[in-house]
Amino acid sequence: MKLFTHLHNNNGFTLIEILVATAVSSVILLLVYTTHHSIIQSVNSLSKIALFYEEVNLAIYRMNRDFSCAYFDRFKEKLFFIGSNEYGDRSLGKVDFVTVNSSDTLLTGKLSEAIPLTDLYEVGYYLKQMEEPDTTGNYLYYLMRRSDIIYDEDPFNGGDSSYILANVVDCKFEFGIAQKFTDKWDSREYRRFPNSVKTTLIVKNPNGNDEKFVFISYINLSR
Repeated sequence: MKLFTHLHNNNGFTLIEILVATAVSSVILLLVYTTHHSIIQSVNSLSKIALFYEEVNLAIYRMNRDFSCAYFDRFKEKLFFIGSNEYGDRSLGKVDFVTVNSSDTLLTGKLSEAIPLTDLYEVGYYLKQMEEPDTTGNYLYYLMRRSDIIYDEDPFNGGDSSYILANVVDCKFEFGIAQKFTDKWDSREYRRFPNSVKTTLIVKNPNGNDEKFVFISYINLSR
């Protein structure tokens, strides 16, 4: 009789209690996983967006610097500024010009002193179609930058090209003179550079939407 009483009063969990505890634990784990997964997705999304704007800003900075330092002298025939756009659904702008590359480079003198070095070279910007279409089946473009350390009679060829921005929908260049903008410029005909360049970039963002970026570069070295 004593043995029966001892076994009957033994503490433990019933099957129902175990099932309830398991169900509650599963719900808690599911909530934790869902929250963690949502946070990871948000971080990845924000990282892609931040990288997108960083790449756009770097491309705009590079273009603005080249345009701002564009150099023209009407007495030197090899110096040129030529730009145009296509007429249709997309502008597909293209521009070629001579610009100044300024950097601190030690050529001679003391090791503790940097000597400024200024070089003139050809620069071109144009769009090149990407290899694969986007998710909607449309082809996007690379924004290409051509650079040639030797400027010569051929303003459209030579040097090396590399892309500075991907997933570009369109690019348009407008050339300013006397507070007006035109879609075409040829210094061989006008015998001068424009005062400014208005660039319109349309880029596909990570969310699949088109974003437009417009900036104006003022040319400081034309005469």
